[in-house]
Amino acid sequence: MSTPSSFPHVTVSEVYKLIRRAPCMHCPLDPVPMWSVKHASATDVLAPIVTTICNASLQSGCFPDFYKQARLKKPSLNPDDFNSFHSISNLSLLSKIIEYVEYAIHPSHRSERAYRRFNSTESAVLVIHNDIVPAIDDGHVAALALLNLSSAFDSVDHATLLSILQFRFSVTEQPLEWFRSYLTGRTQVFTTHSSQITSGVPQGSSCSSTIYPIHRMYN
Repeated sequence: MSTPSSFPHVTVSEVYKLIRRAPCMHCPLDPVPMWSVKHASATDVLAPIVTTICNASLQSGCFPDFYKQARLKKPSLNPDDFNSFHSISNLSLLSKIIEYVEYAIHPSHRSERAYRRFNSTESAVLVIHNDIVPAIDDGHVAALALLNLSSAFDSVDHATLLSILQFRFSVTEQPLEWFRSYLTGRTQVFTTHSSQITSGVPQGSSCSSTIYPIHRMYN
């Protein structure tokens, strides 16, 4: 199995397909609405530019600082209530497109080593059930311990995650530096106050939905 030590270049047609499949959701950080971006991409105005940005980010191992900003959803909630700070991030379009490109580059490596597409919490329950029932039928004692983590996405330690990616998943060189850049220097805004993030991954992000299980699986 190959190990991701470099990112291949993506083509304009590949990026165009990702833009067309992106949901029409608007983020306050975006200067134009999503429907306008899709229309401009269809006329070959934006797709080549976005492709250049994606390739520049992946080949340099640098996630642009401007796209590390996130607006927390439901900013109208009471800021004095800690439950209001549930950090489901509203991310800019270009940041999500770059993540979509990274996600599409090494699907076989990701599925073999960590996240498996079309599997869910229901799949995990069925596996546990199929393990416990035969054990009980054979007269053995079965015990199950469950742990529910509160604000799990916020508890991801960056150094630990990067170490897992490098030593357990053989992610090195450009891809490793890209993930390091993706994780560091992020900020999130709640109404008008901005704060820097030193741990966790942005919930609501396609990239984070795959690297978060890696952190929990091997930590």
